[in-house]
Amino acid sequence: MDRIVGAIAGRDPLPDVLALQEVEDRSLRAGLRGHQLDRFVARLVDVTGHRWQGRHWCAHRYRAGVPVYGQGQALVWRGDVELIDAERCDITHVRLPSFARLKQRRIAVHARLQVRGRAMDLVQAHLSLPAFFESGDPPPGTRRMGFGSNQLREVENLLGWLQGRLAPTTPAVLVGDLNSQPGTAVTERLVAAGWSDGFRQGAGLSLAEQQAQGTHAFLGTPMHIDHVFVRGGASFRPTMMHRLGEGPFRGLSDHTPKEGAVHGL
Repeated sequence: MDRIVGAIAGRDPLPDVLALQEVEDRSLRAGLRGHQLDRFVARLVDVTGHRWQGRHWCAHRYRAGVPVYGQGQALVWRGDVELIDAERCDITHVRLPSFARLKQRRIAVHARLQVRGRAMDLVQAHLSLPAFFESGDPPPGTRRMGFGSNQLREVENLLGWLQGRLAPTTPAVLVGDLNSQPGTAVTERLVAAGWSDGFRQGAGLSLAEQQAQGTHAFLGTPMHIDHVFVRGGASFRPTMMHRLGEGPFRGLSDHTPKEGAVHGL
């Protein structure tokens, strides 16, 4: 955690907002010394000398007398950024009801923020891995990332929940680990719903170039599964192209961060 805080503190300028996923709360793995996010925010304040605030939304928690493991999504914001309102939604698609209690829940969070006097919508989402043993799937392997029937159901759940929550003229950004590669059924469904791939456009990449820009590696195969989508007049300009195994965040996560500026605010 200290190394992650140090890497963030080294950014110039400091970020206004951090959208974090798979943040644990009080658990055996994360330590029972208080909420993981609270400790993280306190370290940010100490190291940067700036005021930070944070909020966590739990996706799922496993208990065995004591909380063994629990994680979810978090939002951390700095200085004059104001969190106006926020809500979460369970978007999990469960194919087999008998396994519903064991299935890791997938959530989305919609936050309305005030940044430099302008309102913006920030949506975080974390989709499931593609379901196994489905008929009609693309060939096995990483090509399935973004074609799972359960993933398509979850992105439909997400879009249905967002309907009516986002004002057409308010800049909106959707971020997260979608467990889906660019150009797949999941990402194309978002495009059809009015979202643009902000990272690809902002970095000036072709689809093939973006697919080769891995954000996570599965069995040694790089995959671009962490995304930034925009709508409502917003655009995204990457300020650093983080590559797997390189840069200031090397070894601090199994995913590379997306770092950039949102324009249109």
